[in-house]
Amino acid sequence: MGMNIRQGTEPRQVVGAIASAGLAAAAALHILWASGSSWPAEDYDELADLVVGRGPFPSRPLTAIVALSLMGASSIAVVASRPAPSQARLVRLGVKAVAGTLLARGISGLVWSSLPRGKASPQYRHWDRRLYSPLCIVLGVCAAIGGRR
Repeated sequence: MGMNIRQGTEPRQVVGAIASAGLAAAAALHILWASGSSWPAEDYDELADLVVGRGPFPSRPLTAIVALSLMGASSIAVVASRPAPSQARLVRLGVKAVAGTLLARGISGLVWSSLPRGKASPQYRHWDRRLYSPLCIVLGVCAAIGGRR
């Protein structure tokens, strides 16, 4: 017999796990790009247009650094959501940084991608308003709630 969410799992653990899973998925995508794939685009020029807003696409080492940062943020989000009698100050600070960074990215992305004369490509602006920025906001809120005491 399986354990359901209500048996021994706090709601903040669930939202912390959601934040962690979203960040881990983003890390996996960046690892894919750092390894040489341009998926879901045909090539790196198209990928730059789609996910950066203009070319050139960042180097493989820089993309790998982003992947490592996302993995670290994913780990912080899940650790911060676990019940603990006294959570380490560094973990509390880390989850605040993760949540704040995601929320700042999401809100600023919505603003900048909605301006009429932005420098980013129309394709990027489209996806930033509909996916990238809203996802950052959702993950930021989940990280913040998961890390609350």
